[in-house]
Amino acid sequence: MISEMKADEMKTQWDCMLQNVGSWDGSFTRFALDGTQTSDISSHLTLEDRGDHRACLTLIRESPDHPQPMVLEYASINQSTLFTDSGAFSQGSMQYAPFSQFGAEFGHVWGDRRLRLVQLFTPESKPEFVTLIREKRSGTGAECADILTMDDLLGTWEGSATTVYPDLRNPDRFTSTLTIAQTDAQTIEQSLTFAGRTIASKGRLQGQSLFFDQGPVTTQVLRLPDRASVSFPTEIPKGMPFFLECGWMPEPTVRHRLIRAYDKHGGWVSFTQVIERKI
Repeated sequence: MISEMKADEMKTQWDCMLQNVGSWDGSFTRFALDGTQTSDISSHLTLEDRGDHRACLTLIRESPDHPQPMVLEYASINQSTLFTDSGAFSQGSMQYAPFSQFGAEFGHVWGDRRLRLVQLFTPESKPEFVTLIREKRSGTGAECADILTMDDLLGTWEGSATTVYPDLRNPDRFTSTLTIAQTDAQTIEQSLTFAGRTIASKGRLQGQSLFFDQGPVTTQVLRLPDRASVSFPTEIPKGMPFFLECGWMPEPTVRHRLIRAYDKHGGWVSFTQVIERKI
């Protein structure tokens, strides 16, 4: 059932952002849409809480294209960014428009690990590439996992979801059940139940991707290293709602999904985090 969080239980967006404070060693790895790795750059990111509602982010990337550190000072959260209580976040375009740059970043936090992903689209509304950013807290032994497999995903997952909104109204919370089954070598069937609704869909396996192409919007799900995934329309539709999603399995039976939803006019309407456990 959907319920609203009581006002005295809510964290501010600033408090949620501070869940990411720390020193993080990682890498920026770019992938083509078929899953081919095209570049990999080591990185070091520090987010400092300086008190009095101030923070500083410093990012160093070991690449000739980025010879100087990127330093950002914060006193507020950008209007295009939302966080959940766990520190997970999404930032990106607030409005889709043809022939303009469009994209989003997603960030997961789990103990001493973070996983971030950047998805960009061309001015022609086609997906261009994805950048996977795998990070661990400096000085810890946290390790990344191998590429996400279909066997990792198969089964029934019970989820707990939180949806937050750009106008900062109280979040919605609900439960979900997702069942994923492989019916033959090329076909995946899934059933998602939430808020009294059930949505069934059928996907087609092709290499590292899964294509859901039976509806009006074709969605590609690309499997990535560290048991990550990214979902996106193969072309941003005109006059129809759509979503971008980044999934991550920080443990074999735990899956996190971050979903950035847009309405039929291309306006950003919500950000949802789903934490699922395999049963």
